[in-house]
Amino acid sequence: MADRTEGVVVRDTGARTIALHLADEIELRCGRRPYVVTTTLHRIKCDMNREVVEAAQGDRAAEVEWRAYHDALAKACADAQAINGSALLLDIHGHGHPNNWIEVGHAAPLDGSEWISGKTSVGAYLTEQGFKAVPSPDIPDPGDEKYFNGGYITRHFRSDSMRTIQFELSGPMRKKDKRHDTARRLADALSDFFPTHFAIPKFELNIQEVTKQNDYESFYKFFNRAIDVFGLTIVADKNTDEKKLLHQAWVMYQYLDNDQNGFVDNYKVVEFLQTEKAYMFITSRRFSPQRHEKDGWHIAQDCFADETRPDGLPFNKDADEFDATLEEVWHLISNGYVAVYPQAFGLEPDSSKLSAAMDVARGGQFRRIPRNYPDGAWYSYYDKTCEYECMAMEYFYWGLTTLLDAQSHPLRAAQIRDEWRLTTPEQLRDGDKLITELLEDDKYKLPTRLPQPISAP
Repeated sequence: MADRTEGVVVRDTGARTIALHLADEIELRCGRRPYVVTTTLHRIKCDMNREVVEAAQGDRAAEVEWRAYHDALAKACADAQAINGSALLLDIHGHGHPNNWIEVGHAAPLDGSEWISGKTSVGAYLTEQGFKAVPSPDIPDPGDEKYFNGGYITRHFRSDSMRTIQFELSGPMRKKDKRHDTARRLADALSDFFPTHFAIPKFELNIQEVTKQNDYESFYKFFNRAIDVFGLTIVADKNTDEKKLLHQAWVMYQYLDNDQNGFVDNYKVVEFLQTEKAYMFITSRRFSPQRHEKDGWHIAQDCFADETRPDGLPFNKDADEFDATLEEVWHLISNGYVAVYPQAFGLEPDSSKLSAAMDVARGGQFRRIPRNYPDGAWYSYYDKTCEYECMAMEYFYWGLTTLLDAQSHPLRAAQIRDEWRLTTPEQLRDGDKLITELLEDDKYKLPTRLPQPISAP
C-alpha cells in the first residue's frame, strides 16, 4: 500500500485507545456495549475521515480498506437504529492545536442552539466534567482560534434518526498516562447527555444457562441458571422458581439504576463490585462461596428461595412476611460503598460517619454484644454471631430501607421492634439525624426510591 502524498498524514495518537476505553466505561455504566469501529491503519496509508478519492489517493489496497471500514460503520449505524429508532455516532480524533480543549464538531453552524451550545449540549456536560469544550455554554464559539467543525464521517452518516458528533481531543488529553482518565470523564459526560436526548432501551432480564463453557463455569456443579445485572451476577439452582430469580435481578437493577435513566447511578461502586465478581446465590441447600474465590468470585451474598417473596411486604400490604430480597441484595451492593467510600461507610469502630452514627443509635460503642442496650437506643441487635462490622452493615441496611419507606407497615414495625425502632422516614429524620444526613448526601448517589416488583408500573 503506497503512502499518501497529500492532506493530513499524521496519526491521532491515543485516539483509538481512548475510544476502546470509552466503550468499556459506557458498558460499565449502562450494561450495554456501544458498537466500536476502529482501525490500526496509519493515516499516511488511508484517511478514513475523507471521501474515498482523497482518502486512498488512487491506491487500490487503500480503497479496499476504506470501503471495509465504512461498510462496518454503516452496519453499526443501521443496527443501532434498529434497536431503538435513533442513535448517536461519535467520531473520535485528536487535534494538535494550542488550546487544551475538546473541539466538538457538529458539521453545522455554531448558531447557539440548545443542541450546539445550550445547557443540555454535549459541550455543557463535558464542561461539568472539567473539560474545556467548544462549542459549549462557556465557549460558544472558537473565535479566531483553530477549530475542527466535523469531517466527512460526521456529515456523511448523519440522518433524521442518526445524530453525529466529532470529538477532537487535545494532545494533553491523549498522553499515555491520561487516556483512561479522559475516557472516564467522557463517559461521565455522555452518561448525562444520552438520557437527555435519546430514548435508552429498556433493561431486559436475560436468564442464561450455567455451563462448563461460559463465564459461570465455576458454579456448574451447584447452579443451572444465571442473570447478569450491570456486570453483577445472580445464580440459582434447579429448585428455584424462575419468578424468584427474576425478582432478585429486578430489585438489583432498581437499586443500581434508581433513577431508571439506563445508566447506573454510581459507577465507582459498580466497577468495584464487577472487579470483585460480586454475586448473589439462591439455593435451598448448603453452599460454600469460599471454594469459588480461586476463580475470582470474591464477594457473595445469599438470599434463599424461601425468603425471596415478590408478593410479600412491603409490596403487598396484606402479606404477613417481609421480602428479604430488599435486604440481601442491598447487603451485596453495600460492599461497594464500603470499599469506595471508607470514610463515609467504613465498618470498623471509629472509622467512618456510618460507624459514628451507629454508636449513637445503639447508645454507645459496643464492640461486643452488650447484655442490655441503653433505654434510649433505637438499634439493638442481640445476635452474638454478628460482630461490630456486621452490625454496621445491618445498620446501613436499616437506615436506607427505612428512608425508602420499606419498614413502615404496622405489622412489619411490630416484627422488627426488638432490633429497630425508627420504622418510618419521618421517624428516622427526626430521631437519627446522623444517618439521615449521610444517606441523603448527593455525592454518594444512593437510592432514593424503593425498588418495586416486576409487575409494578
